[in-house]
Amino acid sequence: SHHWLNRQCHSNFYFWTFAFISEIRNIRRFVNLPANAMPDQTADYGKSVFLLPFTFFGLDAVMFSGLVIHLVNAILFFLILKKLGIDPRFTVLYTFFPVMLWETRTLYSELLVLTAFLAAFYFYIKDSKFSATASGFLFGLAAVVRYDAVVGFAAFAAPLLFRDRKKLFEMLAGFIPVVLLILMFN
Repeated sequence: SHHWLNRQCHSNFYFWTFAFISEIRNIRRFVNLPANAMPDQTADYGKSVFLLPFTFFGLDAVMFSGLVIHLVNAILFFLILKKLGIDPRFTVLYTFFPVMLWETRTLYSELLVLTAFLAAFYFYIKDSKFSATASGFLFGLAAVVRYDAVVGFAAFAAPLLFRDRKKLFEMLAGFIPVVLLILMFN
């Protein structure tokens, strides 16, 4: 039985080394793109960066990351409902919604984008000193994970163009640095 355990440890080591190198390649492929190259619109390089620390603890930890993200989303949804004056017990409907439960068992980037959107929306409706800047920054992080998330920022920024330009400029102050970082790599 000692030999079997030794073989399992070695095979797991090689598997996780390969998984780690694959994640590094995803990140390096993103960083080393030529200036005129346009990566796939749905590229999820931000997800690769987010998953990198979980790869050190094995596949179970990587798959566990989806559940962690889902629970963070549930907390953010709870806070949003509370802030809007809606009964926060409706969070249970989000938490046990079948599609969300299925998403927690996958490595799709949509859950991480949803986390950034929920956090951005929470700061968007919050009235504190730097909440609009934090909201713009979080919308930018969503764009790091999926480039098409920029449309989400536009949906929140467009009404502010006519209603509250100060808040729009504060959001842009958080959003533009992240977009510039994305553009530096493309």
